[in-house]
Formats: sequence, C-alpha cells, structure tokens
Amino acid sequence: MLVDFSGTLICRLKIGHKPSLTLENNNIPPPHFCHPETGRTCYIRPGAIELLQYLMTHEHISLGALTSIQPKNAKPIWNFLTSEATKSLMAKRHADDLAAIENQNDIYNMFNPFPLYSGCDFNEKDVTRGINPWDTRRNLEAVWTSHQTSATIGEDTIVTKFDGRSTLVIDDSRRKMRYYPFNVLIVPEFGEADLKQLSVSEFDTTMKDLQDYIDRMLCTGPPRDVRTYVESNTFIMKPRS
Repeated sequence: MLVDFSGTLICRLKIGHKPSLTLENNNIPPPHFCHPETGRTCYIRPGAIELLQYLMTHEHISLGALTSIQPKNAKPIWNFLTSEATKSLMAKRHADDLAAIENQNDIYNMFNPFPLYSGCDFNEKDVTRGINPWDTRRNLEAVWTSHQTSATIGEDTIVTKFDGRSTLVIDDSRRKMRYYPFNVLIVPEFGEADLKQLSVSEFDTTMKDLQDYIDRMLCTGPPRDVRTYVESNTFIMKPRS
C-alpha cells in the first residue's frame, strides 16, 4: 500500500504562505508541521493519522509512501507523519514508556519499516499530459524493482516481491496514475479551501471511507489481484456534509 501525502494526507502551503481565507473563516488552527529546511507549513487531513495507524498495523499490508516531492523535502514530512502515527500507537500501548522519549525522530527510528519512494527515481516527467514543466506521472515499475522483502524460515529465505497484482496507491491525482487505473484509489484533493473546515470532523470522511473500503477488500485475506477487485468494486466517497 503506497500513499501519496501532499494533497492526499496533508495540505502543504507555499513557503511563507498563510491561508487566504476571509475574516469569518479566520479560526484556522496553527499548522501541524513546519518543514525544517523549506519553511513550508503543513496541515494534516482529518483522519490521516488514524488511517496510517490502520495501515501500519494491518497483517496483510506493507506500507510505503510515493510522492513526486524531492527526497530531501519529502523525508522530513514522511518522518513526521509516521512518527505521529507511531507515537499515538505507543501512547495507547505503552503510555509510561512514551514519557521517557522526548525526540520524535527517536520514535520514528524505532519503527522505520515504512519506505519512502520520492522524486525523479520513482516519478517521470509527464510530457504528454502535464500542464507545468514540473508535472510528473508515477513509475510503479521503479518501485517494484527497488523494493522487496525477505524473511528467513529455518534454512530457507523467503523473498516477497511486489507487482501490479499486489500494489494499491492512495492518490489525489488520476492524471499521475493513469497508466495504472486499477492500482489506485483516487481521493479528492485536500487543499487550502478545506482548512476552514478542520474543526468539523464530519466534513471530510475521506480517510474513514478508505479504511472501510480496504477492510472490505481484505476481509477474507488479500485478493489474488487487487486490480480485479478495484475494477469490480469502485471506491465511492460518502457525500461531504
């Protein structure tokens, strides 16, 4: 399971940019994260941390991130998101132990099995459908070549490789994923206009809808081919309040 985060899990504002909302909507909370290098602020989508926790702990899911953001800019964001999710999990299970950990990077480093695929190594320039010079499309073949897991059972080493049958991406861009139409669950972009509704949890149920869909897909174990399941079972969002 690969998750995009900019526009999907978070709203990432431009450098030094504040939400351009009218005065009646000025009850925007402080940003959840400020990038240490670029200064760009990020707001987490309602339910995003809970979704990550679900994906992290599901027995049939191997979680990673796929983004076109360059690695040096993407890594602090992914570290923050996974550490927030991990920190919440630890708080539920080991509240006393958590009190002794002050640095969130220390928490992340304790639970670091969640790979990040970012930048031009895993995204290609979109020369046919891109509007801007920097527009890209996903390159899942590069991800599949890069990632494999192995486990030793007795004297045998079992290697697990991923491919189109076992990969599902959560993304807000159908254009970027158009070459893999049944390997993706498309969600509405989480953008600046949505920030005024951050205090209304019922406004955006996207993350909960995703979890419900994945639950149904995996209720009897992983499907032989996720593409067949997605093609036959369209992901439908609940109407926003």
